Amino acid sequence: MPGTCRHGERHDAGGVADRPDAVTGAAAFVNGDAARRDDRIESHVQLCWLALLLLRIAETEAADTWRNIRNELDRMHLVTLATSAGTVSQRTELTHRQRQILGALDLPEPARFYDFTPLADPAE
Repeated sequence: MPGTCRHGERHDAGGVADRPDAVTGAAAFVNGDAARRDDRIESHVQLCWLALLLLRIAETEAADTWRNIRNELDRMHLVTLATSAGTVSQRTELTHRQRQILGALDLPEPARFYDFTPLADPAE
């Protein structure tokens, strides 16, 4: 039997509040939401399975472990440089191994330069 606590929240027999969560704003799961929760769990499992499949394909194509591939690609950075003329975002130079990995995975080399933002001329 539902009851009301001192904060005015209604609870089902299991003590679950029937109001949006104060932190996330998401509605609390009550007995009628079991089917919705099952769909969310199934979706999560499918996403994890697809991620694992992607890792295995990368390992097979690059002939290396995921740990090594990830560590090597994590060495690639995008740096934003601020000068008196403005700012520019530039990627670090690729290593030989990074080029091998991208080639094995049939991926193009990322652009070397990104956002160019000149400063406004103060004389104007």
